[in-house]
Amino acid sequence: MRFHSLILFTDGGSRGNPGHAAFGLVLYASREKLEYLSKEPNKIHSYLTFLEDQKHYLGSQLTNNEAEWHGLIAGLELAQKYAEYSQNLRVYLDSELVVKQLLGEYRVKKPELKPFFDKAQKLRSSFTYLEFIHIRRELNQYADQLVNVCLDSVCN
Repeated sequence: MRFHSLILFTDGGSRGNPGHAAFGLVLYASREKLEYLSKEPNKIHSYLTFLEDQKHYLGSQLTNNEAEWHGLIAGLELAQKYAEYSQNLRVYLDSELVVKQLLGEYRVKKPELKPFFDKAQKLRSSFTYLEFIHIRRELNQYADQLVNVCLDSVCN
């Protein structure tokens, strides 16, 4: 089975910042080329085949940015497992900071975030085409919901 693209939505969150943190991610595949819709993920869901989702509690002393990076790395590692089906990956995140750091528009200033950036750079080599796209939170509902379900179960 071959797909044109893998589509990944990731999110991370921290209640307290730093506080209880978790990430959620959703991986899809598409048989069709979706370039023209890259900025409109709400329009692509009807073209996607669900592959897998994950949520994970990270602990009680992490920042929101750390949770976002954890989610991205876990998502890239998951997508790498499916790379035999497609070498094209489009990643949607609602963290503008992480996207701009990945695109080189912002430097990674905090030393605790640098290992995440370095790991993401290594994982990039698993794909022929990789695109990181910042989206509004409301367009990342499934991954966001996974974060909140995870935090609700731990925090309540």
